[in-house]
Amino acid sequence: MRGAAFALLAALPAGAQDAPTATSIPTGTIEVMPLGAPATGSAGLLPATVTGLPDTLWAGSRASDLAARIDALPISGVGAVDALAETLLLAEAAPPIGDPAPVLEARVRQLIGRGRLQAADALLRRAGARTTPLRRLAFDVALLTGDETAACARTEPVPEAPEDYARRVFCLLRGGDWAAALTTFDAVVALGGLDPVTAGLLNHFLDPELEGVPLPPPPAQPTPLQFRLYEALGEPMQTRGLPLSFAHADMLPQKPWRTRLDAAERLARAGAIEGGELLALYSERRPPASGRQWDRIAAVQALDEALVRARPAAVAEALPAAWSAMRDAGLGVAFARSIAPRLTGLPLPAEANALALEMGLLSGGYEAAVAERARPGDPAVAAGAAFARGEPPAEPDGPLEEALAAGFGDAEAPEEWRAMAADDRLGEALLLALEDLAHGVEGDRARLVPALAFLREAGLEDSARRIALELLSAEGPA
Repeated sequence: MRGAAFALLAALPAGAQDAPTATSIPTGTIEVMPLGAPATGSAGLLPATVTGLPDTLWAGSRASDLAARIDALPISGVGAVDALAETLLLAEAAPPIGDPAPVLEARVRQLIGRGRLQAADALLRRAGARTTPLRRLAFDVALLTGDETAACARTEPVPEAPEDYARRVFCLLRGGDWAAALTTFDAVVALGGLDPVTAGLLNHFLDPELEGVPLPPPPAQPTPLQFRLYEALGEPMQTRGLPLSFAHADMLPQKPWRTRLDAAERLARAGAIEGGELLALYSERRPPASGRQWDRIAAVQALDEALVRARPAAVAEALPAAWSAMRDAGLGVAFARSIAPRLTGLPLPAEANALALEMGLLSGGYEAAVAERARPGDPAVAAGAAFARGEPPAEPDGPLEEALAAGFGDAEAPEEWRAMAADDRLGEALLLALEDLAHGVEGDRARLVPALAFLREAGLEDSARRIALELLSAEGPA
């Protein structure tokens, strides 16, 4: 087992260094920042020209308050709400008042929690992992994406806590320096610094006498390092039930197709990967059997083939089964965003046309979908067509439509949020609006009203419309 474990860690270089003394716990190299790297507090991936948000987004906020609000930001489960949250997290803007590092750390933690590992990694690279917490986050992100080389390049120059030494042991082992790893491990264990699970896992690498001895029982919530160590020791953990970020480990090319499909669907539901990535995975091969997931993939493949051939009759035949299967699986938004643009301009009979409109309302081309697909006087799509135009429906039906209509009607944004925006605290006010939207999604519909009104006043009209259309779709066909 030990040989297979090290094969997973890395190919070891020939020749190990002499072991250091027990008093010289290995540290590592100092990270060098590239010239022109942005300040930690202003780092972002999306400039104001992309987000439409001002450079002063955070400038008037206190960094400590802002970090706490970002850490508390809920995940709503509605794609358009969470997409707006992620835009905020990735925005490039002037730093807040005070030490900006905790704000960047909170932004990265949120991205990791939302399964947006690539975005978290890009933000860390853009800003530079200049603090110990940021280096720890960068290490975890690299492990979860299967890039142990990058992980070890981001370990702390001077370890500050027991878990830092665990990372150091892992990286020394991966680099082939067994003697230094053993010395470091013995030193930190002697100080009582490692948790029992991590210590037990590392000890299995370092002590040949433990060959065949059972590993420690896996914890309910492992660290990324523990997760990788179990895998390297030949007892990989199931990612189902673990935080969303761990699902990326099942997306690696060497994983079985079924494992990758399960992970991709989980990530797509949460908006952590684009629908196109999921559909590309669907298209890799033919389903080997029947069953709910395999039938869903077969239905999507049939629709894709009809679209490739541009045959309206075949599209009309395949669309209902594919849309129904994807929507029932919680993948409707991801699917619609990928497929709706391909339906544009395709003449379809009434039933398929209605489905194409429903999908179009969930895509970026919602206004064009209404113009092309909506039938005048059709009450089934009246509300969706109105919100797509940025207007309240004439006759809202039910509490949700009434709340959405108020948000697109005469409702005004809270004065407190307006004052915050005027004081260069727009980002902080948007975090409060996102919190209200999350509560509104959960059923407190009244909280949707001020949040939507504020988004529209802040110039985030597209986000407001997308949110309304997704909520409307989630409650029933548009």
